Amino acid sequence: MKIIFNTKYIYSLIIAYMLSFLAFLNLGNEILNVLGLKTQLDTIILYVGLVALEVLGLIFVLKDIRHFKIDILFIFLFFALSYFASAMIYPDNAERIFTSWSDYFHNPVYLLFIYSLPGYYFVRQLNDYKYFYSIMKVFSYIVVVMSVIVFFFAKGSSASQYMTFSYNMLIQLFFLIIYKPKKLKLLHYIVVGFGVFVFVFGGARGAMLSLIVAGLIMYFLYHKSTIKNVVVSIAIVTVGVLFSIFKNFILAFIANILKSMEIDSRTFEFLLSGELLSDSNRSLLYELTVKNITVPGKGVMSDRVILDSYPHNLFLEFLIQYGYILGLILIVAVCLLLVFSLFNRNNPEFFLILLLLPCGFFKLMLTGSYLNQEPAFYILLGICVNSILRSSIYANTNAEHSIRSGQYREDSQADS
Repeated sequence: MKIIFNTKYIYSLIIAYMLSFLAFLNLGNEILNVLGLKTQLDTIILYVGLVALEVLGLIFVLKDIRHFKIDILFIFLFFALSYFASAMIYPDNAERIFTSWSDYFHNPVYLLFIYSLPGYYFVRQLNDYKYFYSIMKVFSYIVVVMSVIVFFFAKGSSASQYMTFSYNMLIQLFFLIIYKPKKLKLLHYIVVGFGVFVFVFGGARGAMLSLIVAGLIMYFLYHKSTIKNVVVSIAIVTVGVLFSIFKNFILAFIANILKSMEIDSRTFEFLLSGELLSDSNRSLLYELTVKNITVPGKGVMSDRVILDSYPHNLFLEFLIQYGYILGLILIVAVCLLLVFSLFNRNNPEFFLILLLLPCGFFKLMLTGSYLNQEPAFYILLGICVNSILRSSIYANTNAEHSIRSGQYREDSQADS
């Protein structure tokens, strides 16, 4: 595909890069370490590249200021005021909100306003996604191949830590699973096969659950009810029943294979011990969070002060920080954006919303925080807004067309 460096391409490149940034960073560092090239230069290059792309994108946005989206200003002001008010009212929160100006990689203000929130700004500038798909395809292959290399050759590294490992490759693996290549199909399925293998046996349960749920949602919403789909559904149920019957035999067989390959899988260990549904003590965080929810809320980063962590649940994080009133408004707003967008199956955003659900929403309901480096959440929100506005414009256009058609018929009848 011939690349044209226009504004849409730049915005698409920024979005795809933001979604793949942490994977490039963590996996790249470990692969260089394996090769004996221990350096921070790659980290600096990746961060400088991200900031440079965002500055370039911002220049394009300002040059086309006539088409500036007012909701971008609103969401920026909302977070800016939330951070400022929390720091002024709650001194303990202030220490968690801002570390130092030179803390380029971990300062919470930078994590949100530079490394996450811009995803919303730039995706709102797009009305088609062909460049994004072409760039994301390349990035996805790179990330999945790098993940396979780290899994087999960098065991015990920080990048192979099950939580980091699985969520870093989640979007890219999901993209390749549902992508249908026209060329080099065998190579594609080999990459996907290895990717799924390392994802299942080297990743976290939450990431696997997110992928499965998103896949099922995509299958049942994206496809129409046909005989083929009914057969596939019956096949899925049949496989599930057979697995439950022969579970012990299958698990023992897989355990022997993993042992012979010297592979340790945390997810598989939970499965063997019958603790797959264990919440890893998250219930204690949930309980303590609920006890500290108030009507006005305790401000941004209050959960870090109270829990010395975060609730590992997006909705509880909203409630403890913003209180019952504003927190519930934010929860309802996020849910409505997702629900209304998923009903718009004919919009081009529908596929992207499904693609981003695992990391942009499900992940934050199980782990992580929307205030950390989570660009997928903000990109998902921006795409949902794009979808809803597209449907609204389409509905208004149709209504106007119907009114004009009705008026034309009335005028014609009057003339006759």
